[in-house]
Amino acid sequence: MSEAQVIPIDHIATYLSCPRRYEYEHELSIQPDSAQQRDELAVSLAREAIIRGLTAGDDTEEMIAAARSHLRTTDSRTTKRSRKQQYLQEMRVRAIESYLQQFGTAHGDSIIDTDLTLRYGLSGVTLSCPIDALVRIGDKPVAIRYRWSLDSVAFANSYTTIDRHTSGRSYIPWAAGSVITATATIEALIHNDRFAFSETPGFAFVGLTEETTAGGDSNSSVPVVSAAVRRLDEHYQSEHRKALSVLDNTLTWITNRAFNPQDRIDQILDSECESCPYAEFCSEWINNEVMFR
Repeated sequence: MSEAQVIPIDHIATYLSCPRRYEYEHELSIQPDSAQQRDELAVSLAREAIIRGLTAGDDTEEMIAAARSHLRTTDSRTTKRSRKQQYLQEMRVRAIESYLQQFGTAHGDSIIDTDLTLRYGLSGVTLSCPIDALVRIGDKPVAIRYRWSLDSVAFANSYTTIDRHTSGRSYIPWAAGSVITATATIEALIHNDRFAFSETPGFAFVGLTEETTAGGDSNSSVPVVSAAVRRLDEHYQSEHRKALSVLDNTLTWITNRAFNPQDRIDQILDSECESCPYAEFCSEWINNEVMFR
């Protein structure tokens, strides 16, 4: 790996979950399964529409109209949709409307920038740190990243995520990865010459379908959804040194192409393989499945 190579910060959590999965997904570029691709596309389209909405004005209805208009333009490229695609489209529309109704005015009125990617150098590697929206919340700049849910994000009131993951008390790579993502993004903001914030920036993940209730209207089986904002500012304050240490070690392992997961194979087999889209042809998982007991 050359020093000029850029690694997206989101890839770090994949390596923490399983080095072999990182190799398949980001080194060998093996395509994930269709379900994962659908989820990634849904988030990408929702992110684009939300940004259009936030920058459309200070009225919630104007924001929603702009977001819907963008979605219609995007969907016009697809002439035929399956029932699953129609369901995801309706879920996406409801999620976007719910977010803009709940947070559109608060976030849209104080936009600093949208859809930007900052660079942060560490261990001779350049990390890319995307930010969907950079806004002021309570006079503090906060970087926002949109996700479909917050299932893989550290809990806001648990400020020892990195310590619990690295000490062996818990195997929570995705939660630890979310703290590392927040830490690297905040560091990138602090060290970026374009911004001169007088206070340490904050960071938040937004789960667009974090809360769901059965029902919806009588003509649809899509549930009612609502968004949730999870700030990781306190994680940065309490864990940024440990997070940067783990990130530094991880980048060293990636640079040295250390993709053998045997040092944590039992934890990976117990918690990660079941949901991994690459398990069916992964030798570690296959060997474990065919072992005589």
